[in-house]
Amino acid sequence: MRVTIVLPLMTGLPSGGLKVQYENAGALAARGHEVTVVHPMSDFRMIGVRGTWRYARLLARHRRVGHGIIGWFDLNPAVKLRLLPFLAGYLLPAADVTVLTAWQTAEWTMRPRRAAGRMVQVVYDYEFWMSARSEFKARVARALSRPDVALFSPSSAVTEMLREIGREPVAHTPPGIDNDRFGCDVAPDERARVVGFALRPYPQKAMSVMAEACELILGSRPDVAVRCYGAGDTEFPPGVERVGVVDGPGLRAFYNSCRVFVLPSDYEGWGLPAAEAMTCGAALVTTANGGAEDFAVDGANALVVPRRDPAAIAKAVLRLLEDDDLRLRISSAGLRDSAKWALPRAASTFEQALLATVA
Repeated sequence: MRVTIVLPLMTGLPSGGLKVQYENAGALAARGHEVTVVHPMSDFRMIGVRGTWRYARLLARHRRVGHGIIGWFDLNPAVKLRLLPFLAGYLLPAADVTVLTAWQTAEWTMRPRRAAGRMVQVVYDYEFWMSARSEFKARVARALSRPDVALFSPSSAVTEMLREIGREPVAHTPPGIDNDRFGCDVAPDERARVVGFALRPYPQKAMSVMAEACELILGSRPDVAVRCYGAGDTEFPPGVERVGVVDGPGLRAFYNSCRVFVLPSDYEGWGLPAAEAMTCGAALVTTANGGAEDFAVDGANALVVPRRDPAAIAKAVLRLLEDDDLRLRISSAGLRDSAKWALPRAASTFEQALLATVA
């Protein structure tokens, strides 16, 4: 099967949404499919003289470094990487199935060429939909309402969003976690008192709420280390350590250093950092943010608290830090349950959904 995966603009920083699709592409290629990943350079149809020059330089660099142009992810060499000046339906490669990702890719590829094959969209736009104004929602709804595109949903939250738009997904395709990249290296009962979270620059990720929770945690337990990875300009209280943007091995080491990991988001399409942390043995505290509720079960493999409630986040974190039996039970259950979203299993589900849609 020839598969094209259409992605939004390339980013020089790690991106969970792009990582999921890069992993899907690699897994499909490993299963014998012919896979092409498409990245546009611009979201404008007319890129001008300056844009054309930048595109030419990008192509030259791509010819020189190949997949290394992505920088932060080792894309499977069997996957073809194609760079376009912009996205348009008539520029899509020939394929049996073309997979759209972010909602913008659906908006930019109206009236695709027939050779692009069956059109599919993997929808991950729940957090933006839930926090958007009505005008933006209308634009997203139009993009996701194309009758020529079959929709795949990664979570119950996204399915409900699509039903609100008036669409029913044809398949449930949650992401997977690559166990070659993530795993438990440090036994949960041997970890220092470290609380971790991901620093992300989007308002839906509730960093201001996490800052208040950090102040409560450190005020109650000054012996605890609170650390975050990622990028963003949120101000945190003294005592919160920023480790910055980390590579794959660094991210695994970060999760393995945490006794407790927190996902404070208002909304998540699935909740990739939470699943990664659980796979590495950290006890999870997450908000009831939609996507993470598909795999985080309160009192079983996580503590789930209300959104926008820093006191509830802090209380749950302190509870896990002070009750080792509870923390170890939560982290052990998370490790056990993480087998359910291992990448080979998720890739098989995705592959079967694509084959069924093409058929």
